[in-house]
Amino acid sequence: MTRVVVVPQTLDDDAVDALLAEAADAGDEKLLFDARHVRFADPFGMLGLLALGTYLRETGGRPMLQLPQSPDVLRYLGGMGFISSAGAAFEVGDAPRARAAGESNVLLPIHQIEDVTEDEDEEENGGHPDSQNALWIYEPEPEEILRRLVTDYVEISIYRAMLESTASEHGARMTAMRSASENASELIEDYTLEMNRQRQAEITQEIMEVVAGAEGLR
Repeated sequence: MTRVVVVPQTLDDDAVDALLAEAADAGDEKLLFDARHVRFADPFGMLGLLALGTYLRETGGRPMLQLPQSPDVLRYLGGMGFISSAGAAFEVGDAPRARAAGESNVLLPIHQIEDVTEDEDEEENGGHPDSQNALWIYEPEPEEILRRLVTDYVEISIYRAMLESTASEHGARMTAMRSASENASELIEDYTLEMNRQRQAEITQEIMEVVAGAEGLR
């Protein structure tokens, strides 16, 4: 009997904990990990799923894995080396062609390295190792990281400087416009007050002329 274990859309360490709990509840049932709806996967989630599949296979199980349907997620998993490594832990259906060596354009791809104690175990067991021990790393050499990051850092620094320059220019323009608006408001108030004074003076002069004329007629 096959038990379907649905992989969450976000494959991270929390999702791996949930998969471990469900796999423990399955008992002797054959497990099918349905990852068709995965939309995001981080290195911790990928490594955790691979480790779970390896453990189940070493303990006598035959776990199966359905890969994500999203082309972007598949491309990312292929570039990280997950799909090619999953074949050793799961029965993978419809797996896409793995990238050739050197084709990965991922900054931190996953690589499988042999355990340094494997040769010693083979010698102790007469040339027949009990199981293949492997370590998982997802970092290239420091020189490779530095070579890739320096270019990105320079580009980001230049772009940030351009953004700061543009922001400063806009800030100066906003300050100048604010000052101009305040000065214009003050001028409007001054001219309005002066206009009211002039109009009041004219009205007063006309009243005085009318009163003087009326006094002259008496």
